[in-house]
Amino acid sequence: MGETTSQIETRIERTREDLGSNLRELESRVKTAADWREHYRGNPLLWVGLAFGSGVFLGALSGRRDPLEPMETLNAGGAGGTILNSGRARQKVLDSWEDIKSALVGVATARVMDFLSEAVQGFDEHRHRSESDRPRPFQGRSSGPRPANASGS
Repeated sequence: MGETTSQIETRIERTREDLGSNLRELESRVKTAADWREHYRGNPLLWVGLAFGSGVFLGALSGRRDPLEPMETLNAGGAGGTILNSGRARQKVLDSWEDIKSALVGVATARVMDFLSEAVQGFDEHRHRSESDRPRPFQGRSSGPRPANASGS
C-alpha cells in the first residue's frame, strides 16, 4: 500500500467534490425537465393548442348536446326560414365543426408524440413496436394469397 493517509484523504475529498458537482448538475437538469415554464418557452404554440384542445374537449363533455341550439332559438322568432333552419346548412356547420375538432386532436396528438419522443428515451421504439403489433383495419384488399379464379387471366 504505497499511499499515505493524506493522499487517501485528498482522493476522497476530490471524489466528494466530483460527486457533489454531478449531483448539482443532475438536480439542475431535473428541475429544468420538470419546469412547465421551460417547455412553454420552448414551444408556446404547442401549449396554446393543448389548452385550446382541452377546452374544446371539456366543453364537449360538459356542454349541451346541440351546439346550434341558441342559434335556432334566436332564429325561431324571425320571419320565415333562415339559413340555419335548413337541414343541409345545419349539417354543413356540424360537419365543419367535427372536421375542426378532428384536426385539432390530430395536431395535438402529433405534438404530444413529438414531445414524448424527445423527452422519454426509447419512446419511439416502443411506440413503433406497439403500432406494428396492432391489427390494421380492413383496407379493401386481402394481403393473403389470391384465389385461382381471381388471377385476371
